[in-house]
Amino acid sequence: MHRILGLLALLAGAIGAAALTSIAAGSADRRAQAIPGLRGTIWVTNRVLNNVTVFDPATGGVVATIPTGRSSADVAVSQRAGKAYVTNETDNSISVVSTSSRSVIGTIAVGAVPHHIKVSQDGRRAYFGEFGTNKIGVIDTRTDAFTEFAASTNAAARSHSPFPSRDGKTVFVANEIGDEVVALDAATGQTRFTVAPGSRPSEILATPDGRSLYIAVRGENKLKLLDLTTRAIARELTVGTQPDTLQLTPDGRTLVIGLRGQPAQMVFVDTASFTVSATVTIGGVGTTAAHEWLSASGRYVYSVFEGPGAGIAVIDRTTASVVGTLPYPGGGRPHGVYYADPAAIEGPGLTVGAQSARAGRSPVVRVAVGCGAVTIVDCRARVSAFAIGVGGLPGGGASTIAAGSSRAVTIGLNARALRALERNRTLRVRVRVTAFDRLDSGKTVLRTVVLRAGRR
Repeated sequence: MHRILGLLALLAGAIGAAALTSIAAGSADRRAQAIPGLRGTIWVTNRVLNNVTVFDPATGGVVATIPTGRSSADVAVSQRAGKAYVTNETDNSISVVSTSSRSVIGTIAVGAVPHHIKVSQDGRRAYFGEFGTNKIGVIDTRTDAFTEFAASTNAAARSHSPFPSRDGKTVFVANEIGDEVVALDAATGQTRFTVAPGSRPSEILATPDGRSLYIAVRGENKLKLLDLTTRAIARELTVGTQPDTLQLTPDGRTLVIGLRGQPAQMVFVDTASFTVSATVTIGGVGTTAAHEWLSASGRYVYSVFEGPGAGIAVIDRTTASVVGTLPYPGGGRPHGVYYADPAAIEGPGLTVGAQSARAGRSPVVRVAVGCGAVTIVDCRARVSAFAIGVGGLPGGGASTIAAGSSRAVTIGLNARALRALERNRTLRVRVRVTAFDRLDSGKTVLRTVVLRAGRR
């Protein structure tokens, strides 16, 4: 009997240890899904469950699941308007969701099969392909008014995905039928030019400098680079099975591509050498990659995949490895994703410390301009100053400051300011620093410095 009891005790202990191991593994998985320090929300659509789920990137937890229309394919968020726009392919509609209440506040009837959607840099317009037509839809995010632009003379063009340029003047559109990429005037919809980049252009991405266009040519398994000056293909690269969605890191050095083969995979391309730097598998057998979106810093990639275990893979781009997976509630077919990261619109982490100083008989103002560590790549800063009651001062100028560092700027006094200082013994100087990060989000800081004359 004692021997049997001893065996039972050992068995119980083994079961308990196994249970503890299982819990610990689950906890470790949960921690892996959380990225402490990240802010904002991750929005993911589901084509079968007809909803959009909002995740917290800092915890990996679900914030809300919101019913939308049928076959919810893609989502884009205008953080400035406080709205998310979800394309419902079967209903031919757009669900408008409040990002604060996380509820549907409107539904917009649109053309056939609203598909991939993008928001302009200033957040004022949402552009989406009407995949059942040769048109793109345009929504004014302030009023939710809807208009259409023709993206091809071919009625069966299947306009797949628009991409607004950084300066807001042009919208590029990929048309799968007819193998064409079209540039439209963003204000009028007039066609500026059309190019034929290859078989089944699927997704496009304009570089921030407006010089080039990346094109995922799905029918050729290639990425191509279009020179927008010559309108000719400058480079091309075979990247894998059916390249589709594209994301570019803020420093412009890495292009992230979702492949539509199995299993679900993402490809990282070094844009300088135009070579594949890494291929990351994000799902198991039978999975297919859907869309992806970057954190504003470009470090983390949130990649949606369909199939067994459907969810969102979290990739650390610096190691090209999956650091966690967010399971989609109810499974289904998660597809579109948008990371509404506040860092994308709030501008650089700018600090200004100003001190007056006197160097011999030449008074100057010294300004320390700091670029916060959380800034997207760097601060492109311009410093100017004017003496109150006197006018503008020489010096200052523009400079680029790397994130997490600072730079000293010296501002001299002109003859008029020197006379005012000698006469009044003090001079109030207003310093203005304006800086932009790599996402072109700006911030301005003003400081007033009192410059005191030295002893006579």
